[in-house]
Amino acid sequence: MADEHGKFGGNADLSWCLNRSRSRQGLLVLAHGAGAGMDHANMTALALAVAHVGFDVFRFNFPFTQAGRKRVDSKSVSTATIEAAVSHAQMLSPGGQLLLGGHSFGGRMASHAYSSTNWA
Repeated sequence: MADEHGKFGGNADLSWCLNRSRSRQGLLVLAHGAGAGMDHANMTALALAVAHVGFDVFRFNFPFTQAGRKRVDSKSVSTATIEAAVSHAQMLSPGGQLLLGGHSFGGRMASHAYSSTNWA
């Protein structure tokens, strides 16, 4: 299926991409690392592989990446961004199993976001 692209966010418009699966079992919200954004070749390849096995994949940029900065955002900004990304992704791809993950920095921030929310 075709990829979908757009913007989301409160204080800043953040880019996102949704890779849809043909046999949807759930949704993976995938956060990028500190060194590269959502469109890095590794992030794209991972998203396509996961979509191929049955999960929609929602990738997004953190504010620091969107603004072209090298220094990562604070933990509070990063976790709030992930929470907003999950909310937006679930509107686009409702129901099914929710998976949350990321590469390096994105994985750490995803873990922090998960530990401070009540996602089922």
